[in-house]
Amino acid sequence: MDFTITEEQEMLRATIRKFVDKECPRVFQREIDEKEEFPHRLWDKLGGLGMLGLIIEEKYGGMGGNVMDMVLAVEELAKGMFVLGDAFFQFNCFGPTTIRYFGNEKQKEAYLPKLAGGDIKICLGVTESHSGTDALGLKTKAEEKEDHYLINGSKMFTTGAHISDYIMLMARTTKEVQKKSYGISIFMVDLKTKGITINRIKKVGLKALGTCEIFFEDVMVPKENLMGERDKGWYHLLDTLNNERIVIAALCSGGAQAALNDAVQYAKERIVFSRPIGQFQAIQHYLADMFTKIELARLMIYKAAWLQSNGLPCAIEANMAKLAASEAFLYATAKGMEILAGYGFTMEYDMQRYWRDSKLFEFAPITNEMVRNFLAEKLGLPRSY
Repeated sequence: MDFTITEEQEMLRATIRKFVDKECPRVFQREIDEKEEFPHRLWDKLGGLGMLGLIIEEKYGGMGGNVMDMVLAVEELAKGMFVLGDAFFQFNCFGPTTIRYFGNEKQKEAYLPKLAGGDIKICLGVTESHSGTDALGLKTKAEEKEDHYLINGSKMFTTGAHISDYIMLMARTTKEVQKKSYGISIFMVDLKTKGITINRIKKVGLKALGTCEIFFEDVMVPKENLMGERDKGWYHLLDTLNNERIVIAALCSGGAQAALNDAVQYAKERIVFSRPIGQFQAIQHYLADMFTKIELARLMIYKAAWLQSNGLPCAIEANMAKLAASEAFLYATAKGMEILAGYGFTMEYDMQRYWRDSKLFEFAPITNEMVRNFLAEKLGLPRSY
């Protein structure tokens, strides 16, 4: 395997780094976190740079990139402004990938150029209040009518729904099936459609990127908005989920790197007993462990991204990358809080925000316990769920 970063990819990283340094001052990040406001101005500027079409084919106005490109861009964004990195992942992973793989030509022409230009956002609706990790237990249903589907149900923890134009919605189209994975379909639903109610949820972290509960009551969706084949939506989603695991891992490694950078800087500057705390062995060990865990996670991420980019099986590696990177993120922010001590507990420093943001990825988009269950099954052990 050759994980060599190409000259074009180095230019991509440099462009993102320059953008973050210029456009994302820390005082602004603290402000939008406190006000829980999405940075629309920055999103528009990313669109102006062409970054929102990173993984969209050139003929639809994109850059024609792959998962490795997405990993590098998200990781760099997360180092400088984590919430923007998460938004970049959310709105570039689900909609474009699903449309690219399973949309018909009419759907591609209708949505991909607008996504590439930043004119629309598409969120993903899978999780429900009762199902969570058991995604196949969804109850939202789509009943086929003469020229449309009638959708009823609800979705929980849908990221960015309040600022999205469409939702890539999973709903059950056939109730009586031999396997739970069959009978589910994906629909592109305009969020302005009558019968949709969106409520924003108050939460601990990632406050500038809202999370919502959505209710669907007799929502009429044209048949032409069915994405891919009817009843095969779960299988259509699997490629997207591998991308999700890999890019989420890159997001976590970027966030962990930001925490490490701040902790190292603080350890050099904070003077106790007439010397910097970075001279104390305990602090050095914390930082060395953070450094090692992040680098190990990054290697796993690059391996998974290389496999996916080359059309090779990567489910195991994608899940390993998510596990390793999310735990590196948790460790880096927890130890970062200890290194900054009282100052880490104040809103004046950013470590508390890294710490709050990191907790989510212990159980989202899949719990680390379920990742371990999946990996154990691949070792030949009995299925535990």
